[in-house]
Amino acid sequence: MLRLLSVLIFVWMPSFCFAQWTEVQKNWNSTAGAAPATTTVSLPSVVAKHVVFASVMYLGTATGFTMAVTDGNGNSFMQTPNSPCTSSSGQKAWAFYLLNTPAASMTITATPSVAHGISVHAVEFSPSAGRVTFDNDVCAIPTTGTTPINMPNLTPIRSGLLYAAAIPDPTTGTGQISGVGAGWTEASRGVIASDNNNTSDMYQFSATASTAVNWTVTTSGNSGWNAILVSMTSVQIPSVILKGNVKLKGNVKIK
Repeated sequence: MLRLLSVLIFVWMPSFCFAQWTEVQKNWNSTAGAAPATTTVSLPSVVAKHVVFASVMYLGTATGFTMAVTDGNGNSFMQTPNSPCTSSSGQKAWAFYLLNTPAASMTITATPSVAHGISVHAVEFSPSAGRVTFDNDVCAIPTTGTTPINMPNLTPIRSGLLYAAAIPDPTTGTGQISGVGAGWTEASRGVIASDNNNTSDMYQFSATASTAVNWTVTTSGNSGWNAILVSMTSVQIPSVILKGNVKLKGNVKIK
């Protein structure tokens, strides 16, 4: 049955509003050796509808295992498509994220399918507006090293992107990560005492062109390192105001 509805309509074309980001809190933890089955890191009092980025680094040479990350509140983190990013020597970097977080303290647990020591980094981010979605990720596995480490890179397709990246130590016992370059903020850096490796994660909110990771290391020529870079976006569509004379036919829903 057709229905005729006469309404006043004035069309205002909305513009998209892209979020500005803020770091809320961060933490890091690791276990060493082959015995631990899980590694946990805590984020107290996480705010509802934020996003948590978690990276997991494995510093050994074993192959054929998987990783799962949970928040202690019944939620599982999503693994990015290019995780794990695996170096020629077997080191692995996973990137995970949890969108629309619950308002709760988190005990983030990383569980490898084969018990082994790992390093876990976690950062809570707050978007100023909108709904957060995963955008893209990319992995770099070069065979020769440089300082600074400047692979991989991503090109933002819009403003308001969050970039987050993670890396295990480029070379066991040498070439320690010493900082990050312009535009980036290092979230946390941890040293794995059992083998003198370190791991690091970083982020930035201001990318407007092709943007590469930028870690500095204490020596050049490191090989076998691997890094993963992730982008997330948050978009808010403003309300549409309708006024004027219009006839609508059929089943019409206006929200």
